Amino acid sequence: MLTLIKTQVWKYKSIEDSTQVELSDSVTVLVGKNESGKTAFLEALHKALPLGGAKYDYVADYPRKDLVRYRPEHVAKHYQKVVRLTFRIEKVMADKINKEVFGGEEVITSGHTFARDTTIANTNTIEFDV
Repeated sequence: MLTLIKTQVWKYKSIEDSTQVELSDSVTVLVGKNESGKTAFLEALHKALPLGGAKYDYVADYPRKDLVRYRPEHVAKHYQKVVRLTFRIEKVMADKINKEVFGGEEVITSGHTFARDTTIANTNTIEFDV
């Protein structure tokens, strides 16, 4: 099993930089005034790991005030990172990875983390330290 433990959102609708948000194992609460970006934050997370094919659309999702400046970067394929999701690998998953990828050698331990970054063009990179 993988557990989402922290996340951060950049340049998505009304959000410039959410700063890093730590997620609790039990309860996480988003609190803010109306129109402060709570729904946008959750939408950004949903599109980073979509169910049902939700995807980012840079014209609709990039902050309006910066879109004209960003458009040439997007056309040149210098895509803006939108979400970083950091996951913790639990014991069952660590054991499975070690067995299937590393031939049974214990390389990944329970509690090991990795990050998945998603861009406004729906591309992903994984950061993983071994």
